[in-house]
Amino acid sequence: MDAKQYFIYLFRVKKTNEVIYVGSTKAIGKRLNEHRRAMCEPKHELPIHTYMKENHLKLYDDVEICLVEFLEDATKEEALEIESKYYYKHKDTLKNTRPAENREGIYSPVSKPVKCLSDGREFVSIRQAADFYNLNRVTIMSHLNKGVKLKCGLVFEYLNSSDVVERSIYVIRCVEDNRYFTSYKEMGRCYGMTPQQIYNRLRNKDSFMFCGKHFERCNDYRKQKER
Repeated sequence: MDAKQYFIYLFRVKKTNEVIYVGSTKAIGKRLNEHRRAMCEPKHELPIHTYMKENHLKLYDDVEICLVEFLEDATKEEALEIESKYYYKHKDTLKNTRPAENREGIYSPVSKPVKCLSDGREFVSIRQAADFYNLNRVTIMSHLNKGVKLKCGLVFEYLNSSDVVERSIYVIRCVEDNRYFTSYKEMGRCYGMTPQQIYNRLRNKDSFMFCGKHFERCNDYRKQKER
């Protein structure tokens, strides 16, 4: 992998001196413009931008940008490793959703179960909830556990992992042979399909895939056991 220059930067609240965000980028000017744009355009908004708006913090006026590391000859992996060190150093005050680009384990949006308080439905992941209500995943993430209604009137909260242990055992069911699977990849290996083909099939329930199968998402494992 070719080495390039990278910047490690922080957002620090001037009044309290708290570090609320850490990031890394190859083009610092472009990245800061993206942050400014996200403060004005909800579709680009991340949790850090939501936090700043809710607390009436303006970039540059109330929050300063601190360039803490300049890596003249580094790979992306090396830059993310250094970014992670700053994440753990300031973890108590950060509004980052995860260290660097770590999307595995507890930091994976896919693995976090949520509940819609408005109708009581529970989902094994944020993505599943977003698909069900036809919402943007980031929009749900930025409002979780705040008791704040989305524009559509829905309110979401995280569920404790222990609350959905049984429900998350099976995620997708093949209607024809009543087999359950925990992931698109597992199902794809069984039926000779790609994960994307299965995902598309779940969104369009009115037609068969080339394998002649229908699929459905399963939210409640307890109901499955009763059948």
